[in-house]
Amino acid sequence: MSQVYQIFREYLAVRKFCTRWIPHNFTETQKFRGNDWCHEMIQIFAGGDANYDIVRGDESLIYCYDPKAKRQSAEWVFFFEWDWKGIIRYELLRWGNHQLETLLPTTDEPQARSREKQLELINGKGVIFHHDDASPHTSLTTQQIWR
Repeated sequence: MSQVYQIFREYLAVRKFCTRWIPHNFTETQKFRGNDWCHEMIQIFAGGDANYDIVRGDESLIYCYDPKAKRQSAEWVFFFEWDWKGIIRYELLRWGNHQLETLLPTTDEPQARSREKQLELINGKGVIFHHDDASPHTSLTTQQIWR
């Protein structure tokens, strides 16, 4: 294994990526959980008061390709959070570090608006975090991070 390859794999966590579409099929449990979550959200937001308490998080894959070197794509993850006012926090992550439970502890100094949302959560304002298709509020690790 060459030194460059070792640095990419072990330190930068970059991997070669084949540019093919890989569909994600939800299990029956995931489908039911998503359906239940939607019904809960309809009840919570029916009055319209809780609409400003949502913090949405998502990730986007970024592919790097160098045609001169004829290398396959390297993959990075761009993670971001936003609410009704705009973007709260964003971060570029190496491949392999994009799971929410491993992502949140890596942010040493959250941006001011992210800290404001943390304080609202601690003070019991009822901020609702929704990251992609995950339910982070049920994760023990995530709950401990935000407290």
